Amino acid sequence: MILQALKEYYDRKAADSDSNIAPPGWEWKEIPYIIVLNKDGQPVNMFEHDHSAARGEMSTVKLVVFKHDSYLGNTLSKDLFQRVKITKIDANKPARSTSDYEITVEKDGLPQGVEVIEKP
Repeated sequence: MILQALKEYYDRKAADSDSNIAPPGWEWKEIPYIIVLNKDGQPVNMFEHDHSAARGEMSTVKLVVFKHDSYLGNTLSKDLFQRVKITKIDANKPARSTSDYEITVEKDGLPQGVEVIEKP
C-alpha cells in the first residue's frame, strides 16, 4: 500500500512539467565532458567540462577511444586506460608545454573485440 502510494505520487510529480523529475529510466545529471563527433559519428575531440577548462588553462592534447564490439564492453576500462602512457621526453629539462611530453598507446595484445581510435 505504501509503495503504491509512492508510485502514484511519483506519477503525479512526473506529469507536472515544472517538477524537474526525470522520466523513468533517466536521470538529470551534469555532463562532465563534451565529445565532438564528425558527420559520420566518429569522435574528433573531447573536452573536460570543468572550471579549469572554462578558464582556458586546460585543453585536450590527444583523444584516445577504446571502441568495443559489445555494448557491455569486452574488457575492464582500467586495463585499457593503463595502456595510455605519458612520458617526459627529456627528464633532465623542466616541462614548459605539452610538446615536452610523448603520449603513446600500447596496441599490442589488445583484447579481442577492442579497437583503438586516436585523434591528435
